[in-house]
This record gives sequence, C-alpha cells and structure tokens, in this order.
Amino acid sequence: MQRTVVTPLLVLLGIIGICCLMATTTLFDPLIRFIHTGEITPMQAVFCLLFTVGGFAAYLHLLNLICSYFVPRIDAADKANKQVKEV
Repeated sequence: MQRTVVTPLLVLLGIIGICCLMATTTLFDPLIRFIHTGEITPMQAVFCLLFTVGGFAAYLHLLNLICSYFVPRIDAADKANKQVKEV
C-alpha cells in the first residue's frame, strides 16, 4: 500500500464531518431526549439501533483504513523478508 497524505485526511474529515453533523442538525435530538428523560418511542428506538449499527460499521471501516496506513501488513513484511533472504 502506498502511503499518501489522503488517508489520514479522509479520516480526519470524517470525524470533523460527524461532529459538524451533530452540532448543526437536529438529527440526534431523539437520542438526547432519551438520555435526559428515559422516554423513547418504538420508532425512535429502531432508528437509534440503525444509527448505532451504521456508526459501528463506519467506525470499523475508518479504523481499518487508518490502521492499515500506519501499520504495515504482516504478509507484506514476510514477502520482503523472503526477498532479502533470497538475495
């Protein structure tokens, strides 16, 4: 994998984008009301679960992207070691 500055920038822009989304919209108001009052409708609970699954999927994707950027692949290191040993 070629290291470019694009990967960390994409992760940073994703984090900033989510923060801006939470700060400027009312998308998360049902969740905030549930936290403060403890009351939630069934539809709000379904949407909350869907957002949770989507958030974890996005988190896993971004974490895999940034980890693969900073940590070299094990099989790539093995191939490099085999090439050095052959020479």
